[in-house]
Amino acid sequence: MKTSTNFTLIELLVVIAIIAILAAMLLPALNMARAKATQAQCSSLQKQLGAAFMMYASDNDSYLPGKKDLSRSATPSDNQHWFAIMRETNHLPNDKILTRCPDAAKYVGGSGIWTIGMNLNYFWKHRKLSAITKPSFLILHGDWYSPTGNTGEYGFNYKDDTANRHPHFRHSGNPQYSGACVIGCVDGHVESLKYQEFPGVSSPSDLKKRITN
Repeated sequence: MKTSTNFTLIELLVVIAIIAILAAMLLPALNMARAKATQAQCSSLQKQLGAAFMMYASDNDSYLPGKKDLSRSATPSDNQHWFAIMRETNHLPNDKILTRCPDAAKYVGGSGIWTIGMNLNYFWKHRKLSAITKPSFLILHGDWYSPTGNTGEYGFNYKDDTANRHPHFRHSGNPQYSGACVIGCVDGHVESLKYQEFPGVSSPSDLKKRITN
């Protein structure tokens, strides 16, 4: 007698169900791995950006660039900003790369350009490294977000989380409130801060801890 080797409909449905269960178990892990990878890329870019800031300071009597140089031509206005000053002095030749988070395209105007910016709260003017008392604590640059897609001054404003230029917690979670924000400090180290850990979340006084000296 010949034995039938064909799958029955029930057996086929069981196999499909098992595959669906395995996929459902694996997808969250894959998504988390992908998120961690983009966070690592963003951290690497900010590490390079921090090194560029230090090279600029080394060549400028230990001064870091300020938010703007108003003595420059206002046309185009971008020429006034810190990244343009560093670009023109060859300290930031890849400004459009080092100021763009790999995971930002989905959040800012579809382009994701200039989504890593300077701490505009403290570095609104040139600051000398020797005057910074807590270089491992003071934030120099980090992820930021403009819901309008307006790049503005290419940096973030920590005074108000609802402002156009506020920190963006785009990594490993909801892009606004449950993820992590990658930041770099004056001493050159890079870390990620969750929303709950970020200065200014619980009270205005907390804001001063890491964005002012």
